Amino acid sequence: MDPALRFALLGQVRAWRGDVEVDLGSRQQRAVLAVLLLREGQPLPVDEAARELWGDDVPRGAASTIRTYVYRLRRILGGGGPGLITSSGGGYVLAVDPLAVDVGLFRHHIHKAREALRSGDTSSAAAGLRAGLALWQGTPLSGAVGPGSTAHRVRLEQMRAAAVVDELAVSIELGCHVEAVSELTALVSRHPLRERLWELLILALYRSGQRAEALAAYRDIRRLLRDELGLEPGAGLRELHARILADDGSPTAPITEPVVTPTPAQLPADTADFVGRSPEITWITDRLLCPDGPALVGITGFTGMGKTALATHVARSVRHHFRDGQLFATLSTPGGPPVDPGEILAGFLAAFGIGRDRLPAAVGERSALWRTLLTERRILVVLDDADSSEQVLPLLPAAPSSAVIVTSWRRLIDLPGLRSVAVGPLADEDALTLMGRLAGHERLRAEPCAAEGIVAECSAQPLAVRISAARLLARPRETVHEVHRQIREDFASPVVLDEDRRAASTRFEWAMSRLAPELAAACRRIALCDHDLLDVPAVAPLLGVEGTEARRILEALVGVHLLEAVGGGRYRFLTLVRAEVRRHALRPSGVSPRAPADDFPAAHAAPTAASSAGALPLTAARACRP
Repeated sequence: MDPALRFALLGQVRAWRGDVEVDLGSRQQRAVLAVLLLREGQPLPVDEAARELWGDDVPRGAASTIRTYVYRLRRILGGGGPGLITSSGGGYVLAVDPLAVDVGLFRHHIHKAREALRSGDTSSAAAGLRAGLALWQGTPLSGAVGPGSTAHRVRLEQMRAAAVVDELAVSIELGCHVEAVSELTALVSRHPLRERLWELLILALYRSGQRAEALAAYRDIRRLLRDELGLEPGAGLRELHARILADDGSPTAPITEPVVTPTPAQLPADTADFVGRSPEITWITDRLLCPDGPALVGITGFTGMGKTALATHVARSVRHHFRDGQLFATLSTPGGPPVDPGEILAGFLAAFGIGRDRLPAAVGERSALWRTLLTERRILVVLDDADSSEQVLPLLPAAPSSAVIVTSWRRLIDLPGLRSVAVGPLADEDALTLMGRLAGHERLRAEPCAAEGIVAECSAQPLAVRISAARLLARPRETVHEVHRQIREDFASPVVLDEDRRAASTRFEWAMSRLAPELAAACRRIALCDHDLLDVPAVAPLLGVEGTEARRILEALVGVHLLEAVGGGRYRFLTLVRAEVRRHALRPSGVSPRAPADDFPAAHAAPTAASSAGALPLTAARACRP
C-alpha cells in the first residue's frame, strides 16, 4: 500500500494520497470502501456486502455490481492491482494499516489514554482523549448509503459518546469543574437513565462549590431510577452521595475514576469440524441482519441434530454486526429442571455491570430493566435449549437493532415474531465429510460402501455420525466394514456398553423425560413396530385408539422431532432415534416386549375391540403395515 494513502470515516467518507484528495466515486462505492475499512483486514463476503448496501431488498445482479465497485476502487486506490484489495473466499479483504484510517487512529488514542489513566497519568490521558475526539469531523460515514452504513454509524457514535464521558471525567480530575457542568447537564437531559453521567455531574457540581445543587441532582436521579425502573442508585452514586453528605472530599480530591461500559463477548468457540447446513446458514443470517425490527430466529430439532453448533456457527459469523455485545445462555441442562429466567437475567445484567445488589427481586421487573438497558444497544443473544415460550419471553430485548437466536427441541409457536427453521439430518455427503474429518478421509475412501453404510445406519444424524467416527478411531486395526457391522448390532441391542453411546443415550432419555407421559408411552409402543414407514391405519390399532387420535399423536411426535413426516400421510423414525426409543421401551421401567400397551393411558383409548382387549401382543405390533 502507498504509505501516503489515508482514509477518513469519522465524517465524510474520504481518502487522500499525500495532500491530494482522491475521488472515491458514488455513494454506494464509498459505502463498500467504508465497510471494507471497518472490517479491519477481515474478509467481506460478496453477499454480505450486498446486504450492507440493500438490506433485504438485494437486487438481481448485486454480486456483479459489488465486483464492479471493487474493480473501480482498486483502480482508484492502487492502480487496479490486487495489492490493496484482494479476493478471499468469495469476498474481499482491504489490507491497510489501522493508523491510516481515522477510526483506527481514534481507537489508538483512546486505548493509550485509558492506559495512561490506569497508571495515574491524568495529563497524558486527557491529551490522548482530546486527540482522539479531535478526529471527528461530523456525522460518521457521511456520503455512504445503505442499512449497513446506518448500523455502523450508530456504533461509531456510541464509541464517541464513551470517549466524551471519559474526557469529561478526566477534565474534572484536572480541575475543569465549571466547564464540565454545562456539558454534563445537556448530556443527562438527553440520556436521563445513564448513571455514569449523573455521577460525573454531581461530582462536578460538588467540586465547583455547589454542594446543595449536587445533593439535589442525586435526589433527581434516585427518584427517576425508582419511578422508571424500580431501582436504587448504584454503588458509585451511593458512595459519592455519602461522601458529599460527610463533606470529606476537597474540590481536587479524586472520588471516582472513569469506567468503560462492558462489552460482553460470551459466544462459545465455533465447532472446528462444522460441515454443511448452507441453506440453513443463509436463511438464519438473512433473518438476523434484517433492519426492520428485532430479529427472533428459532432453530428446532431433536437432541443430537447439531442445533447448538449451528446457532454458534452463525452467531460467530455475524458477531461484528453486534458490537455492543454477544450473550449466550443455556436454558436447560440434562437431568435438571429448566433454568429460571430470573437467573438468566441476573447473568445478562451482570455482563453489563449491574450487580446483584441492584437487581429487583421479581422476574418481570428484571425483564423491564433488561429491555431498558438495551434500548440504545445493538446486541446478539443466543438462548440455547429453551424448554418453553414462557421461559424465553422475559429474556427478549425490545431494541430494534438487537437479535436473538433460540434453539429448542420443540416448536415454540407462541413466541411473537419468531421465525423458525427445523434442523434434520445432514446431507449424506456432508455426513461423510464429517466422519472423514473425525476418523480420517483415507480410511473411508478405501471402503466407500462400508462408510456409506455407516452413514445410512446413523441416518446422517450428526451425533450418531460422531459416535460412529469415535468407534472407528478406537479400532484402527479393524476394517470399516467390521465397524459397520458392530454399529448395526449395537443399534439393535437393548444394552449400552460403549461410553460414547452411553452419553448419547443419557441425553436421549433426558429428552424423553420432558415429554408428556402419555406421548412418551405412545412413542415407545410405535417404535416396536418393525416397519420403517408408519401411517394412521397401522398406528391406530397398535395404540388402541381411533384414527383422529392416532393422527394427533403422530403429529405431536413430529412436533418434538421424534418422527419425520415424509408425505402421503406417512411417518418414520430416524435410525438412532428408533434404536433409543426401543431401548427405552425394553427397559424394566419402559414397555415390556410381551405387553407393549401396558403403559399407554386408558383415557386415550377409543371404544374398539383392540382397546377393550387390553395389551396388544408384540406379534400384532410387528404385523402392522403402512
